[in-house]
Amino acid sequence: MDVPVALRTERLTKRYRSGRPPALSAVDLAVPAGASVALVGPNGAGKSTLIRTFLGFERPTSGRALVDGIDPRRARAEALRRIGYVGQDPGLYGDLTVIDHVALAKALRHDFDEAAVTERFDRLKIGRGERVGNLSGGQRAQVALGLALAGGGVLLLRREAELSPGPGVDVTKTAADTPTPGTTRALTTPDQPGAGARKTEPTSQPTPSV
Repeated sequence: MDVPVALRTERLTKRYRSGRPPALSAVDLAVPAGASVALVGPNGAGKSTLIRTFLGFERPTSGRALVDGIDPRRARAEALRRIGYVGQDPGLYGDLTVIDHVALAKALRHDFDEAAVTERFDRLKIGRGERVGNLSGGQRAQVALGLALAGGGVLLLRREAELSPGPGVDVTKTAADTPTPGTTRALTTPDQPGAGARKTEPTSQPTPSV
């Protein structure tokens, strides 16, 4: 039986300026549901552009990107219900509590597991009623990651080195090792991926399916 594809691009090209090399050129990518992949390359290789295209923040010059078969350009809200995203900045609201963020995520995300995320925060000793603005940088990173992981579907984790909670704590490894059956993980990194992640390079040449 064929495995469903969670993330797909079809001849995806993104050009920001005429006469300049494209950020992405005719990229073909197919990430099976439940797989873990690492998008590896230096700054400027197109990793962030690819992630932003899946999120609907970038409009392709040509080709298309699909999330569970949904084109974010045409049905962005429905595509985003299937995506947990952790960017360079955790993107949390300082005036809201941790449990407020859980309620927001539950309202927006497809198949959000409230019990799993609250148990995770309890285990990490992150108070449910604590205002996010009062948390440490490491705790905020863990809140963002926990909310993203609890939605199932697709996890997109960008520039993970800048989200590291502190010495000896690797957010990327946490994302890769946390058991969330059925979750598809795509992690961007300038370094070599860790064990258990396959890699692909979304650069200016067509990328084979992984």
